[in-house]
Amino acid sequence: MNPDRTYLGDVIAALEHIREICPADLAERFEAQSGIGRDDFLQCSPGFRGRLAAVDGSNAMVLESGSFSLAAVRAVVSCFAEGRRAFLRSTSTRLVRIEVREESVARFASLYREYFGEEPQQGLAADDPARAVAVVREMLEFAAALEALESLEAGDTLLLDGSLRVGHASHLPVLRELLFRAGNAGIRVAGISKRTSATWGGGYPLVPAVDLFAKAAGVTPPWCVRIPEEAIDQRPHTQWQRGVPYVARLHGKGATAFKIEVPDYADERTAIEVCSACAAYAGDGRIPGYPYPLLDAHRAVVLGADEVEGITYDIIKGMNRLGMNSKDFWQLFGDYHEEFARY
Repeated sequence: MNPDRTYLGDVIAALEHIREICPADLAERFEAQSGIGRDDFLQCSPGFRGRLAAVDGSNAMVLESGSFSLAAVRAVVSCFAEGRRAFLRSTSTRLVRIEVREESVARFASLYREYFGEEPQQGLAADDPARAVAVVREMLEFAAALEALESLEAGDTLLLDGSLRVGHASHLPVLRELLFRAGNAGIRVAGISKRTSATWGGGYPLVPAVDLFAKAAGVTPPWCVRIPEEAIDQRPHTQWQRGVPYVARLHGKGATAFKIEVPDYADERTAIEVCSACAAYAGDGRIPGYPYPLLDAHRAVVLGADEVEGITYDIIKGMNRLGMNSKDFWQLFGDYHEEFARY
């Protein structure tokens, strides 16, 4: 392919933006503008005697028709104690039908009642299938987390994949209940983000800036540092946020630091204990710096191509029992892009 000038111009513009938000003096700018200094970094010890449980979810689109979509969703809890897996639990794999009709709203409410025993405060808009499926995935993750609390005790830690916030208003009471029950039981809860949109100074990426500054300042990992609210660019849906942000590097060989959130009622000591627990499981050679229980949960929960294909075959066999054939399947779910790929 011979790229034309328009394409090359777009590439150059993208590179200019990357250099703009990641300048060579990013660490120096952060030190000068953030109000955070070397003494604000908290040292953590990679040691932990309690249990560390991690929750992750997965979703995959199975079939898409012009009028509705079918997606598979599930969540997993992986719990480790003294370096070994204590238990691994999974929700049922749910097959979710998304369509732009009132029936989708009713199905969401029914699923919500099944897991949480009450009506959702807000219905589910089904005009965006990908977002609707993500909301159901979040529902299963919270359900798995609440169930995990029953197997944990004071001094244990529960990790959620992502921030301590919700992606749908109906889940805010669930998150509040999770944090309330955990706090009363003495169980630490934290959210850890593999990737974050958090920025400072009008668009500079937060985590790389803190990580570079810590390295330049000679801060030895594992460490964590609280990020003042005024140092972060404005975030959307702050009313759904229940976490206080920290940045933490859990291992010297890790590729990156992470944004970690603890509940707004947690103190500095709790943040250190959470990061110490994560650091204790951050030495796996495959992905150093990332807490292994979260990796284990991800490996167990991910819906692979074989499973998605198996669900598709179950639908095809079921259609056959209903007297429908391959032409009927193609009418509903045929994808011309697959045909294009043959030529």
